[in-house]
This record gives sequence, C-alpha cells and structure tokens, in this order.
Amino acid sequence: MATHQSNRPLRVAIVGTGWAGIRHLEAAKQVDAWITVTSICDTDHAQLEEVADRFGIKSSGDFDSILVDDAIDVVDICTPHDSHVGLTLQALAAGKHVLVEKPLSTSLADGKRMVKAAHDAGLRLGVAEHQVYDQATRHLQRTLHSSVLGEVVSVIATWGFRAPNFTYPGRRSWLTDPRLGGTGTWMLHGIHRVAQLRSLFGEIDRIYAV
Repeated sequence: MATHQSNRPLRVAIVGTGWAGIRHLEAAKQVDAWITVTSICDTDHAQLEEVADRFGIKSSGDFDSILVDDAIDVVDICTPHDSHVGLTLQALAAGKHVLVEKPLSTSLADGKRMVKAAHDAGLRLGVAEHQVYDQATRHLQRTLHSSVLGEVVSVIATWGFRAPNFTYPGRRSWLTDPRLGGTGTWMLHGIHRVAQLRSLFGEIDRIYAV
C-alpha cells in the first residue's frame, strides 16, 4: 500500500492526457510543494508523447506499470466516464489512493462499489469537483455563515443550458456520445451545480423533478 511522508510531496500518476488530464498537470505545477506528477499514461500514444514532451514528464507504457510502481502514491484518473469504475477498482486493489474526474461513475451501483472498495482498503478516494472551491462559491459560503442574511429558509437557484445540437470538437467529441462513455450535459454541467448546492446547504433530503 502507498504510504505518504508529510515531509515530501505526494507522488501522482495521471491516467488520461486529454483536456482534463492537461488541466490536472497545469494545476499540479501550481502546487508543486505538495504534489509531484511522476508519470502519465494514455492509450493514445501520440497524444501521450506530445503531452509528456510539453510538460517534461515521464510517460508510462501502460496502466499496469503504474499499478506496480511503489514510487506512486496516488492515481489520478482523467479518462472517459465509463472507464472510471474499472480503473479505480484496479488502482485501489494495488494499494493506491485515487482521485477521479467527475462524474465518479455512470451509475449509483458502481459509485457505491468504488466507495466501499476504498473504505475496505483503508485508502482515500476523491472526486475532482473543482467548482466547490471557486471564488464565487467560497464567497457564498462566507456570506451564509455570517450574520448578514440571518436565517435562510428558502433558496431558488436557476441555471440554463439550451443547445440541442451541442457537442465538443475533436478529441473531446466523446463527451456527448453515450456509446463512447459520454454522459450529456446533465453529468457534464449539472453535476457542478449540484455539488455547489450541497457545499452551501448540506446533503439533499429528496428530489422532485419534472
């Protein structure tokens, strides 16, 4: 099992070098006192080598080589949504902590399997839901916990996204194609709104949908 000494950065391997993986690499550079990306992995070898050259990071030949590398503390999964459960369970079984891009999984049952596997292994499983940490959300959190508003008894939040022919260009086109692991705008964008509401007002008791 991966162990971490507090006097050194966490050693992270990023799996998937597309848009999300590159964002994670960029973010890691901003906190290099805490995180060191030791290797990256992708099944698209041309993309992998281009990103490895750009960031000056070692590329691993395959996912299995990451799993057996004792110098890796955390596996950061930035792959298509339908691959999250399988890769996460393999990483946890190999004794690695896991950070996985949102959504955690494409089904509730798979999500529960992932959480249970991490709990049983005594490992950390995190979801890269970044918008709960943005400045707007933190400002609202501070406001709600101050005496400015008094007791909040009702909240109405409205967001809109109307684009019937919406898609992503190039390598990201899979995001809106369920056959390729895409999940559509609700899981891509609505998931951020739900995370923000939970961070502000706590867990959800019930949902009414029309």
